[in-house]
Amino acid sequence: MKNYRISGSDLTFGLSCPGCFYAKHNYKWRRPYSPFPSVFGAIDKSMKQYWVGRNLARVTTCPDMQIQSYEKHLLSQPIEFPGLNVSIQLSGVLDFYATNGSHSAIIDAKTSKLDEDGIDKTAELYAPQLHCYREAVTNPAKPNSLKLENVDTLGLLVMSPGPVTSATRMEVKHTWVQVDRNYDFRGFLRRVAELL
Repeated sequence: MKNYRISGSDLTFGLSCPGCFYAKHNYKWRRPYSPFPSVFGAIDKSMKQYWVGRNLARVTTCPDMQIQSYEKHLLSQPIEFPGLNVSIQLSGVLDFYATNGSHSAIIDAKTSKLDEDGIDKTAELYAPQLHCYREAVTNPAKPNSLKLENVDTLGLLVMSPGPVTSATRMEVKHTWVQVDRNYDFRGFLRRVAELL
């Protein structure tokens, strides 16, 4: 049985070109890399520092849970598919999680201009990535990895830039984008396995 390691970002963006996805995972072919401006890394870091230790209930109707930073590599147990000779291990780097013992949340940070019309599309686009992280923290491959129980909340914390109010200040809006926890992730993964 051939085992494939697939990242959450591959499940979000890599499948836009199925042939490229196949070539990457079977022949180690990489799409051309486009540089990521460092300003986005600085914004991302500031956003993460702001949210760590804050209560998730500030932005959503979730139970009280403190947001914690993780930012470590996740890897799931191999997932097998009846009738296919492949397995998939899911990997990625989780931005945040929150837990209170009886409930847990998986949270990914995004910086994007988001309007009300784009919320559902954004949730749909990132659903595979959030479910990938959910699988990796509920069924981790390594015993010393983060393990969460009762992951019943999946969502994005989206920071949208607002107006510049002075030479040193810009307003930002934080939006919670709930991701459907009942998304058929196993069915989606089976289609990925069939592609491979």
